[in-house]
Amino acid sequence: MSSPSVPGWFEVAAPVVSGIVANKFRVSLAIDDYRQENQDALNVVQNIYLELTKTFRERGEGIRDVKSYAAKVSYTECMESLRRKYPGRTQLKNKIRYFLTHEPGFAVWETRLGEFHCGYAGWTAKEAASGASVNALAADPSKIPMRIKALDSMKAADWRNLADSIFEFLGDPVELDHMVAIIGSLFRIKDPPGEAPEPSVTPRPDHQLYLNEMIKRLWETLQDFEHRWLMAFLLNMPGYTKEARGEIEVFEKCGAASRAEIGRLLALSGKEYGFLADATPPAAADPGFAEGRMEMLWPHLPLEDILIANALGCEKQQVINLRAVAHQKAAKRMRELSLEKK
Repeated sequence: MSSPSVPGWFEVAAPVVSGIVANKFRVSLAIDDYRQENQDALNVVQNIYLELTKTFRERGEGIRDVKSYAAKVSYTECMESLRRKYPGRTQLKNKIRYFLTHEPGFAVWETRLGEFHCGYAGWTAKEAASGASVNALAADPSKIPMRIKALDSMKAADWRNLADSIFEFLGDPVELDHMVAIIGSLFRIKDPPGEAPEPSVTPRPDHQLYLNEMIKRLWETLQDFEHRWLMAFLLNMPGYTKEARGEIEVFEKCGAASRAEIGRLLALSGKEYGFLADATPPAAADPGFAEGRMEMLWPHLPLEDILIANALGCEKQQVINLRAVAHQKAAKRMRELSLEKK
């Protein structure tokens, strides 16, 4: 993830990217948070890193302020993602922005980090209202002391009264997206769930390069894992959601490790192989070495957790717990590697 022309850019950009995306999508960005909105936000983070990686490799020396540039890219990607996902909110945002930029006394301005704030024209030097007060108003817009018409019936005077009420209540400027959230809550604007896009059969080249790099880094993190973690992780790899499973073939496909190398790392014992082979018809005789045992099991992967538990001599829930620990440690170590490889 690093660039030879701008050493250490990832270390500087990472907290900026995660902070902006977590704030915009109001999610945790935790790898074990399987809510759809969090998974969507993690995809946005990935897209931002792809864009930053490409930019710093191609013209990194021309970027003087890494933090500011990372913020601008993050805000842009967040806005594009939200625009696609919430067309109703986007339409409302356009109306609000048009009014505030054309009505005397109000303004929308861009901050140094590329975020858009709005408020009275004389407020451009002020800090934005606190998140707590904005969230409180969005959660209960009845605190705004005015009678609301239907959105389609709003005239210029109505928009001015509404804007005055919000700004006077907050006492400070507000992020434009937060203004949209407040007014959207007031008018109860909810976008219907859109149809899931058709999956792309062939990933974008830059996306595939990013995935390959991540898989190779994952393989590197697994080298010093305990045997029990490897059993739980490799024989039933975690996927993008709690229900989906990963494919162990990904290590071979991206050139991170061969099947034999995976077998050597996993180092299945003859006893463990016996438990697993007996439950994966047709049962194959023990080839007598770790690489061969992996070769025999390969067509049957991923295996059920109960089978892995039998081989380890533990309960199924313990296997699930072992995989969760391995997943968390892998994610932590991969972040550390990102900082080391600068």
